[in-house]
Amino acid sequence: MANCPPLSNSERAQMSVIPSRIEFENYHSVLEVFKLISIILPRTAKSEQIQTMFKSINSKL
Repeated sequence: MANCPPLSNSERAQMSVIPSRIEFENYHSVLEVFKLISIILPRTAKSEQIQTMFKSINSKL
């Protein structure tokens, strides 16, 4: 094993900026979850509004 000189602060900062593959995959997994939520939530909100509307119509009859 070769003796390496200690890293300077700027060299350490440059090394920490490069994300690992796992961090990159986790980032994209989180983005996919948010995409799914943005698709699912409006649909469930609409179905709840429709159910509430039908309940109020049926209660008046």
